[in-house]
Amino acid sequence: MRQKIFLLLALGSLSATTLAEDWPTYRRDPGRGSVTSEKLELPLKNIWYFRSRQARLAPSHIPLRPESTKKFGSSNQETLPEHARFSLPIIAVGDSVYFTSHDGRAVCLDAKTGQKRWEFLTGAAITCAPNYADGKIYIGSD
Repeated sequence: MRQKIFLLLALGSLSATTLAEDWPTYRRDPGRGSVTSEKLELPLKNIWYFRSRQARLAPSHIPLRPESTKKFGSSNQETLPEHARFSLPIIAVGDSVYFTSHDGRAVCLDAKTGQKRWEFLTGAAITCAPNYADGKIYIGSD
């Protein structure tokens, strides 16, 4: 449920800015600035949503180095916070939204309607965001 809410917020906010300013890479630019001059029109409203077939995209437990355990707790198998268990990096270019998933899918959606334009199955996990450069979308698969 939290993944769905996060995706709705992310896509809802991106769809409002997509046509004015692109986000061609994860967190907008190579420096990961995550800043735009665009202004959101409040209140935000859900105009569409996309339901991923694979809800959990990251393990619920990770091994931690002893020096890192202060951040998460005292266990070497500390449970990740709920929000850290999901990952769906999104970029927006023109009137399209692109994302990848751990089940090996690369997907392009229409930013205004949420309709799927295309989907490509790579055959292996994709653990990084797509990137846009020189008129092309670049996707790496494990």
